[in-house]
Amino acid sequence: MLNASAQVHPESIFRNPSIREVISRAQNLRWFAAKRGVPISILGKPDESGHDGEVYVEVASKEASLVDVDYEVDKVLMSSKRLQG
Repeated sequence: MLNASAQVHPESIFRNPSIREVISRAQNLRWFAAKRGVPISILGKPDESGHDGEVYVEVASKEASLVDVDYEVDKVLMSSKRLQG
């Protein structure tokens, strides 16, 4: 369990292979989200390596909720998929 008062940096949390998604809110009310396990083909990159990709999103709206942040991550993934095909 993470200390709720600690500032979370998704890149460092991802050192643990069992963690697939991190969403945190900083004291300045910005949200940070990171998701891994995204097929690289969705991100528009060749999938020759067989590795999964990562997506990082920052939401600066003070009124944003956790659901809004998750929606923004999905929008990034969907727009990447549309650009591809």
